[in-house]
Amino acid sequence: MSHSDTFTETAASLRDLHPLYRRVGGEAAWLLMEEAGLKGQDLERAMDEFIETREASLEHMRILRAEPSRRVEIRSVSATSGEAAPLCTACRSCVGMILSGEDRDWMELFPPYAVGCLLRAEYTEKAASLSADMRPARPLCPPLCPLRWPE
Repeated sequence: MSHSDTFTETAASLRDLHPLYRRVGGEAAWLLMEEAGLKGQDLERAMDEFIETREASLEHMRILRAEPSRRVEIRSVSATSGEAAPLCTACRSCVGMILSGEDRDWMELFPPYAVGCLLRAEYTEKAASLSADMRPARPLCPPLCPLRWPE
């Protein structure tokens, strides 16, 4: 088995563990965005964003599995650029949450939660994860972010 085969299997196994990527692959994301009315270059840009976000998320997951003591904080991508971002109720309750590879359920809470979701995991040095009673219920979002692509 080559190194690239090992990486592909790892990426596939991580996709199967992620709350969004186990439900929505690239082709499904494309079709969902088409149904939402995106066309041409807007659709291509959105698809590029989906793929870039997926690859970055899976890489963060791989690192947390390899180094369980590392922590990530859930943040709004627009907030990192200094802009206020509108977030749905499920996403708003997750902002600021700290996930550690040592947490039992960290993979179920790993963003993004929908195609177009503005939440990302960024590494942090903050000392502790939130206790179980402070965690939001697992986000249950539709496949498309309702704020980015309303019906």
